[in-house]
Amino acid sequence: MEIREVEKSVEDWLNQGFAASTKRLYRMGLKIFLDYLNEAEGNGWTVEKLVSERLADLEGRHFRFEQRVVDYYKWLEGYTTKSARIPYERKDARTGKTQKAVFKMKGGRTLSDNARQAFIHAVRSFFAYHRLDLKLTKQQKRLLGKNARLVEHDYLFTIKDVEEMAKVANPQERYILLAGKDLGLRAIDFLSLTQGHFARALKQRESEEPPIFLGKIYTQKEGVYAHPFLTDDGLEAGRVWLQILKSKGAYNDDMPMLSIREKELSENLKRLAQKSGVECHGERIRFHCLRKFLIDRVSLKMAESKWKQIVGKQIDQGAYVSPLELREAYASVMDRIQIPKPSPLNHDQLEKLWQEVEMLKTELQKYKDTVEALRTWPDMEKLIEKGKLLKKLGERKLDGEP
Repeated sequence: MEIREVEKSVEDWLNQGFAASTKRLYRMGLKIFLDYLNEAEGNGWTVEKLVSERLADLEGRHFRFEQRVVDYYKWLEGYTTKSARIPYERKDARTGKTQKAVFKMKGGRTLSDNARQAFIHAVRSFFAYHRLDLKLTKQQKRLLGKNARLVEHDYLFTIKDVEEMAKVANPQERYILLAGKDLGLRAIDFLSLTQGHFARALKQRESEEPPIFLGKIYTQKEGVYAHPFLTDDGLEAGRVWLQILKSKGAYNDDMPMLSIREKELSENLKRLAQKSGVECHGERIRFHCLRKFLIDRVSLKMAESKWKQIVGKQIDQGAYVSPLELREAYASVMDRIQIPKPSPLNHDQLEKLWQEVEMLKTELQKYKDTVEALRTWPDMEKLIEKGKLLKKLGERKLDGEP
């Protein structure tokens, strides 16, 4: 069965709000499931036949598809991919326009455990969409295996880690670190931020206290808008980086703040952690750790619908709130996000310090006067000569001379 045929037949299923990467994976998983059925049971399996056969399967209470899915999972162990070009649509983060794209799949590769699990999720999701859910037994669920586990765990930054890393960061690294932890965006969305975004935020800072709303940012994976905010940490780092871009003649409101690849964001953080002596105990440091840093903190006091709207995760349509309400919610946890500033001294402390400084200045002047008096004493030279003579007499006595 051609991929384009699957594309047309399952369009409604895939357009439920899945991210573009999930759509590609689910489309591939369903297509390979049809290949498996045609290989195992003969030709003739199509998407339409899947639906009709599953309906008859449930009406007759045979539940054959449950076993077919288990067998499909086992069959995938020895499966090697074939070269393919899978068309899909993606939304441009800057223009908001939908564009046609192609996912190129290279052949001759075996599937990871994660991919096999995703293909099973694809088949189950397809049947669930048609109200033909698979009713797996406990034994069948065990045969399908547990959810794939991450090989590495992400390191959870502390605010002290961020502070130490910021001390040794160059301007680009500092922007990535501080703006990244303020905004909590995914790497692809962070790189879509333009110089105009930060120029407008800095202009707003002149008349408004942080947190400063950066504006609605379209997220490419979730397909929804994020509503991120900046503390003075991210604003200052962005201001310095903008000044550097201007000094190089590279300033343009429509140009991105950074012209680097996604993986370079993580590489910058790894270098910073190494330079600052952050011990990650074998856990993974990547740009996504900054997203987790923010989510861990905003989720402490905010309703789930609010923090998800800030970082750009899907929520129920009726749960959306205004940026003003989100700003107040962000401000309530900003002390956990921003690097602590030195506590301001009160008037009593300042007065006490001033008195101590004046006392030390008086003592210092006394020492200066004493040194000057000794230096200008008229008998100083005679005293020095007498000292030299006494030293010589002492040396002669030590040598046994009369």
